[in-house]
Amino acid sequence: MQKQAIDSAIGLAEHEYHLEDVATKPDLKALEAGLKHDIELLRADTKRDIVETKADLIRWVVGVRLLHITIITALLLKIDNHFNA
Repeated sequence: MQKQAIDSAIGLAEHEYHLEDVATKPDLKALEAGLKHDIELLRADTKRDIVETKADLIRWVVGVRLLHITIITALLLKIDNHFNA
């Protein structure tokens, strides 16, 4: 009879306080380890994206600079030909 009362009280506590949803220290440690791993993956992805973006930006800047040089050279040659003609 005492065993039944204890089992009943435990069952009522589990139901009333949702003890099946309580996290233990090992649960929290596993979650923390998983989150740390995810953060490291995100950092690596972010660093890779930054490097790729930097390379793209350098290519654009160099390309635009070459275009400027080409246009200025063409204009100078045209002006020179105009005055020498």
